[in-house]
Amino acid sequence: MADVAWVVPATTALVDEAFMPILAGELAAASARVPLQDLADAAGVRLVVGRPTALDPVARLLSFSDGRQAVFDTLSLDVAGELPRDEPPGGAEWGVPLSPTAAHLDLIDRLARLAAQRPLDLVVAGAGERALEAALALQVRLAATGTRVAWACGHAGVLPDQPAGVQLLANAALRRHRVAVLPDTVAALAAGTAHLASGARAACDAAVLAQPLRPPSWLRQEATAGANDAVPGPDAQGRRPPSGPVLCWQALGRGAAPLLAEQLARMMGGGALLPMPPLHARSLSLYSGNGRGLWAGHGLVAEGRLPGLLRRWRLGRRLAEELAIPVAGRR
Repeated sequence: MADVAWVVPATTALVDEAFMPILAGELAAASARVPLQDLADAAGVRLVVGRPTALDPVARLLSFSDGRQAVFDTLSLDVAGELPRDEPPGGAEWGVPLSPTAAHLDLIDRLARLAAQRPLDLVVAGAGERALEAALALQVRLAATGTRVAWACGHAGVLPDQPAGVQLLANAALRRHRVAVLPDTVAALAAGTAHLASGARAACDAAVLAQPLRPPSWLRQEATAGANDAVPGPDAQGRRPPSGPVLCWQALGRGAAPLLAEQLARMMGGGALLPMPPLHARSLSLYSGNGRGLWAGHGLVAEGRLPGLLRRWRLGRRLAEELAIPVAGRR
């Protein structure tokens, strides 16, 4: 009988689609947390709560921050990325990572309480869709306090990889919520100041860090050099078949579970892995403030109450699915 362990960093997980409404103060975090022990019981697997710090694919050993170690025959990885501790310089002291974890949400709540006492200057650092949503969500939550939110979106401007129609509507949402757009990047943070790459400075009591995430340090390719390429590097994670006992999995959507099950069966049986399917273009659905949404797909673009209503409906359905935990033994 196989012993299947599910390693997780905490006993609950936040539904990712709920993160921006929570950040905006429109949804309580407790209502979007999924109890993982119930899921593990329903699946008949053992739940292990811990944070990995080292992986030895040759010895087939996974080490945890509390000193525990786990020996495995096969390891399947689908792990979240992380921000470097001090990037930009000063980020550890003056930055709040944009990550849907309890610790970071607590820091955002502390910022909101501080803003209720005096207006703050906040800077969202990072390009892309998630940074845009965060800037709008923070402004929605803190507008009544007089807090000023600026978004350092990078030299290429607002969502440069998106069609012109999406950029137009995104800029309109930023203007509507009075989010200052800085076409620059944050080079360093200090007390009360964000130093920009151009040499300019921006008032900044705290920065919300929304840069692209990197694979955890314990998973990077250089940490497993000589391990028969068991762990693909950051740019190839899950995109090519590994030859060792570790299968890195890049999430391809909720419908990808059958492919993962087939890959694991082939790996354990010594068979060749299937090629990973290409990532298909998806429709875009973003939070744009005060119950509104920005949607793009099939050559169409829309922003307003209707896309926002669609986002809330999808979130409600996702929460209902995630929280409808089957009882173990009655599946």
